[in-house]
Amino acid sequence: MTIAKTYLQEVILAPFQYRGYFTAVIQKLDIKVLDPLASWKPARLEAQVTEGPLCRLSTIEFTENHAVDSDALGAKFPMKKGDSFKRAKIAGGLEAMQKLYRSHGFLDSIFTPGHEARFELHREVTHQSG
Repeated sequence: MTIAKTYLQEVILAPFQYRGYFTAVIQKLDIKVLDPLASWKPARLEAQVTEGPLCRLSTIEFTENHAVDSDALGAKFPMKKGDSFKRAKIAGGLEAMQKLYRSHGFLDSIFTPGHEARFELHREVTHQSG
């Protein structure tokens, strides 16, 4: 896969992730150059995307943090258990963590978000006897 196609896939999936559909998958991606002779080649992009389930936050865990305790780090994230998992809120939390670490003198801190998708099926079953 080319770097350009990988970039396009990220651009296509980002709006879904911003709305909480973090497991969205591109089923089909077609790129058609409209005018191959133009100096800037206009193209049409068509994508079929399956958004998947709306992801919700279960927990936020911090590993290998020694300078700041986990409660202080968790307070930097504007998400609570059950909130839809939104990419912008995670990014904002990471930026706030970086500012907190910098205020403690850790200027070269790097934060790598990892995620584990776990799916739970909630079904209500009602039984009526006649």
